[in-house]
Amino acid sequence: MNIKDFKNITDNQIKGLTIVPLRTGSSKTYTAMDFVSQSNNSKYDRIIYITNKNNNLPIEELRAAFKRNQSEKSSFKNKVLIVKSNFDSIVENLPKANVPSMFQSNTYHKLIKQIDIYINHSGNDKDDDLQKFARSYIENGIDSGRGLEKEFRHEIYTKLRHFAIKQLENSDSNLSIKEYMLKTVREDKSFRWISSVFPTIFIEDYQILMMNTSKFLTSYSTIVGGPQQFLTNKVIINNALIIIDEFDQTKKVILRKIEDQAIRNIGDLFKDFQGFQQVFDCKISEDLKKLQSPKMIESFEDIKKKYVEIKNKYHTNANWYLNERNTVHEFMFFDGKVNTFLNNDSKKDCTVLIIQITQKYL
Repeated sequence: MNIKDFKNITDNQIKGLTIVPLRTGSSKTYTAMDFVSQSNNSKYDRIIYITNKNNNLPIEELRAAFKRNQSEKSSFKNKVLIVKSNFDSIVENLPKANVPSMFQSNTYHKLIKQIDIYINHSGNDKDDDLQKFARSYIENGIDSGRGLEKEFRHEIYTKLRHFAIKQLENSDSNLSIKEYMLKTVREDKSFRWISSVFPTIFIEDYQILMMNTSKFLTSYSTIVGGPQQFLTNKVIINNALIIIDEFDQTKKVILRKIEDQAIRNIGDLFKDFQGFQQVFDCKISEDLKKLQSPKMIESFEDIKKKYVEIKNKYHTNANWYLNERNTVHEFMFFDGKVNTFLNNDSKKDCTVLIIQITQKYL
């Protein structure tokens, strides 16, 4: 496969999903990276390259392709963003960042200490259960829901926002607070380090995004705003070409993600059951009975009878509470939650190209 074949596929592809079966040894990665590096000539506004693991991202191959194909005006550094988790970004970038004293809070020092410990544990050749537990414990302390990374990120946001508001009060600028926060990170040397630790703050500036499947399916932080989803961000996804490599392995990651979300979705069974009450309270009129088959009416009455029996036996219409001391939940029941990435109100205009190795050509 050569670059011309790849361009023919993308040029003739309408919006939607295309599977490209290629045999092993077809130079698919070399060709794909050549195509991606020449994105200036592409009809797409952005190219998103996804594979199942970070260590499978062809970063060096893309860097080499840029050297072969790009002019001085365009370089790997200012066009390509490797999107990583908040944890990976903070561990890799914070220790070498030039953080001003105004940001070196207690949280910062604790975070740096934990990162050093984590790096030392990760660099240890020992790979026993205790070692894995230690790494996991430190990782959770840094990147959990209440971890140091999140706390430090909030401190950055608070100071950056406060600075932006103060500057806007003393100027005639028409910029919003968010826009001025971004301007500050670009131009003010006291805040410029933030983009080196959290590069996704300027994610919209990059024409090429590379990441693993898990990151693509989860949110990313911009520091200046709330978490964003790739599949619901129109600026990122509209007129984008999404290239999914190693599709068989990537499918497994997607399925695991769906399973994890389903497991975490705790439904309120009692509330759902009570929802049938209004349906069964509705009496079937004689006119309606004429339009329905006798079997349907009989089935409805049978279900209604079973519903009433369960309601009376278990008192499902009563208020309930959980009489346990050792519970981590504030309530016994929770409403279910459904995450919809694409819906009719916000259709995303993008192309998904799947590169799949197949055996039928061997």
